[in-house]
Amino acid sequence: MHNLDFIIWNFDPELYTLFGKFPIRWYGLLFALGFLISQQVLFYIYKQESDGSIKAKQNAERMVENMTI
Repeated sequence: MHNLDFIIWNFDPELYTLFGKFPIRWYGLLFALGFLISQQVLFYIYKQESDGSIKAKQNAERMVENMTI
């Protein structure tokens, strides 16, 4: 038997269904996680590179807002 026989190649694309109507799909979850992780990385970089001013934090928050739009 080959090792590739143990992998499920055809899995269900829906992770969960809310209220019986609204499916949450795997790619949607990973897309949202990508935004959240990139936001945290951006905030970390701004905190390390800035002098701690409020203006730098506001710029980072504004950049994340524009990215999601």
